[in-house]
Amino acid sequence: MLLRKSSIFLALLTLIVLSLSACKPAAPAEYSDEEPAEDGAYPSGQESQPSADAPAPTADDDLYIRIDVPANGASVQSGIPLTVSGMGAGVFEGTVVVQVLDAAGNELIKKATIIQSPEAGVGGEGPWEIELLFTVDAPTEGKIMAFSPSPKDGSPWLASDEIMVTLNPAVVDYSLENTPWLLSSFAPDDEDNVLTGIYQATATFAPETNQISGITGCNNYNTSYTAADGALTINTPIALTRKMCTPGPMTLENKFVAALEQVAGYDISGKILTMYDAKGAPILTFQVDPYTLSTAFTRESLGNIAYLSEFGEIDQFLLNPGPIVPGDGGRFIVRALHQANV
Repeated sequence: MLLRKSSIFLALLTLIVLSLSACKPAAPAEYSDEEPAEDGAYPSGQESQPSADAPAPTADDDLYIRIDVPANGASVQSGIPLTVSGMGAGVFEGTVVVQVLDAAGNELIKKATIIQSPEAGVGGEGPWEIELLFTVDAPTEGKIMAFSPSPKDGSPWLASDEIMVTLNPAVVDYSLENTPWLLSSFAPDDEDNVLTGIYQATATFAPETNQISGITGCNNYNTSYTAADGALTINTPIALTRKMCTPGPMTLENKFVAALEQVAGYDISGKILTMYDAKGAPILTFQVDPYTLSTAFTRESLGNIAYLSEFGEIDQFLLNPGPIVPGDGGRFIVRALHQANV
């Protein structure tokens, strides 16, 4: 009986030991320097693992935008159309947005173009090109950026490229003719110079007809002229529309027309036109009119309600309600003509 119990005890003990042995974790496999087989499996049974230094695969290998022209570090001139071109693929609806930023990050212009490919709408690869027109007053470092816009808010999304450039001011030789001039002052010490900061008088010389025309602060005017080698004669009488204005604009008009009739000569320095009387004394000083030079609109075509500048955000200073006329793909300051008839 005792022998039988001992045999049962030993059998149970053996079973327990065997069970514990089965639960013991397997020893780690030894490192093998064997080359993997052609099918990618190691002979030892190890699975192939990527190196920690290997670049992670990406699903966007076919998504890119690249700027090819101008080159990084190029010097570009403002005031004339700048061609920016490159390549792209995989972008949303084939759209590439290109913007020019100055050194402070201010946006000078932003426009969109489309990749030139029949498959552009579904991610096809192809070239893109766009012309941008912007202005800077002095040389400055800048950046040109091209990107795929987010369909949600238009911000840069997924693919982009940028280059650093030097932005240079426009090189322009202004002439008497075909340049819009804005009156800045009468004689340097004239007490009525304050009026030129409140009301606007202009002059444009058209060589095709030998006519000078503009606004006087109140009325429109025109007459013929002759100009040669610094000599200038504005012929009288000067034709005027006969509209009555309040005393301020009328004072400017009377003074301006009287001075035009005395002009005998002129010179131009940069953006400044000075007209002289027969004694050589300065009687009228103009500056290049920035509010009509870069647009197809003039004060006359806007009915003396507002005129436009391409520089800056939309900012309206109309004395009375009036139309805002959009420009060519840009943002415009809309500024009042301080006239009684507005």
